[in-house]
This record gives sequence, structure tokens and C-alpha cells, in this order.
Amino acid sequence: MVVGIINHEYQDVYYLVEIRWAGTLVEELGPVMLQHEQGWQQEVEVTAVEVGENQKVEFLLFREGEEEPYRSLFLWLDVKE
Repeated sequence: MVVGIINHEYQDVYYLVEIRWAGTLVEELGPVMLQHEQGWQQEVEVTAVEVGENQKVEFLLFREGEEEPYRSLFLWLDVKE
């Protein structure tokens, strides 16, 4: 899949993306510095941690210096053998 960010903040911002599967950090992207209206995207491959239904895969976007996610997106996936 492709993860993308566009800066609409009217200033330069450093972003960090965390990808979590069932609450476990599986990948971290960045930090990426974007100017106002600048975009960034990266193809990522995420491998299932375990077999099961309704597994939550989260994409958490952080701004530099902040401990809480600025934005988040999640998918529910069923993983079969």
C-alpha cells in the first residue's frame, strides 16, 4: 500500500508515521520535513503478526515534538493461513 502526507499547515513541519498492527509497532517512517502544500508518499509492505479476524492496523501521524498522534487512520483485516 502507499502512505501519503500533504502539509496544509502554512509552515514547514516534520512528520513521523508509525504503523501498528494489533497495538504493536511494526514500522516507523520519517521523520519527513514538508513545506506548506508539499506532499510525500512511500510504498510500504506490512506483514501480518498472527492469523485471526478483525485485526486493527493503525497509521499514526505525529508532528515533531508531539507525543499524541496528530491524525490517525486504521483498517480492520482478517488474516487467514
